[in-house]
Amino acid sequence: MNRKATWVAVASILSLGMGNGLSHAKVDTGGKWVGGEGLIQGVIEHDGATGRAGSGGSQTPKPPPVQSKTTPACNGGGGYVAGNICAIGNICSEGQILLDFWTRTGDGPWMKTRTECGPSRTGALPVVTVTDLQRVGLPASPLNIQPNTGEALINVPLILATADETVTRDTTVLGFPVTIRATPTSWTWDLGDGATVGPTSDPGQAYPHQSLTHTYTAPGDHQITLTTTWSGEYTIAGLPYRPIDGTATTASAPVPVHVLHGHNVLVPD
Repeated sequence: MNRKATWVAVASILSLGMGNGLSHAKVDTGGKWVGGEGLIQGVIEHDGATGRAGSGGSQTPKPPPVQSKTTPACNGGGGYVAGNICAIGNICSEGQILLDFWTRTGDGPWMKTRTECGPSRTGALPVVTVTDLQRVGLPASPLNIQPNTGEALINVPLILATADETVTRDTTVLGFPVTIRATPTSWTWDLGDGATVGPTSDPGQAYPHQSLTHTYTAPGDHQITLTTTWSGEYTIAGLPYRPIDGTATTASAPVPVHVLHGHNVLVPD
């Protein structure tokens, strides 16, 4: 059988800037604050056997820890999004810089709470790497081939083209909100017959403005593949974009093509 023990909490509570230095508070016999002034007494029932409150409720869960961090608000002297304040130089006292203050609860995301001057020695922002660029899910470039029937004729140029589009991806790095902007910089076509086109910075154009072509010289079946090389840049919580060192690649699914031997045939007008 559990035994209950009671204890008396006695506290002297002083107010901050409130007349005679005494505060008004409340406590009841269940441990809640009731009417009183100056010296406050309260009785709280405690289950001595289980360590739980005598009211029968479960123990209050421990709140998750709150972490804090500071990072420079200005990146290389300009671009602070909340008013371009960095462009006018350091407005802080000597030995201080403009800082962003961040907090997060438990494993939650970092949230910026304020921006103000603080000591110049501060934690560094996380660095986004090419590994992050590769993992955010860059799209494979489309293979636009003309004619798009899956067949081609020997000695007749096959037109090659793809899309040249910048993409953005939102992610987190070390808990910070990050936006990555990726741009294709080159494409390499493998035509399956031992020939390649590229790497080239030209995405190609459709007929009649074609700029990339390939001509098969023998009949056969081939797989055409396309590899795209991407460069990237990133922003953390709205700070100016920074380049990502290195490049990432994506490979498009192969497209089969059946190359035929054509014959000249005379037809009547």
